[in-house]
Amino acid sequence: METGRKIRFVRIDRGLRVGELADKAGINITTLSKIENGVNNNTTVHTLTHIAEALEVSLDWLTDESQGYPPGRVEKKKERRKKQEV
Repeated sequence: METGRKIRFVRIDRGLRVGELADKAGINITTLSKIENGVNNNTTVHTLTHIAEALEVSLDWLTDESQGYPPGRVEKKKERRKKQEV
C-alpha cells in the first residue's frame, strides 16, 4: 500500500479530518492533501516522521509499501465481527 493511502486510511480510521491531522503533525494542510493524493512523492523524512507521530504509527510501517494494514488492524476487525455475531 502506498504511503499516501496509508496516511489517509489511518487518518479516517482515527476519525481525523485532513486539517486536524495537519495541525497535529505541524504541517500545511495542502502538503498533507498532496501526500495523501499521491501528488507529492518527494516528501521529506522529517515531514513523514511528524505524520507518523501524529497518527501513532511507526515510520517504518508508514514508508514500507510492502506492508498493508497497520499492525493490529486486522485483529481488531476480526474482534468486531465476532462481537457482532454474538
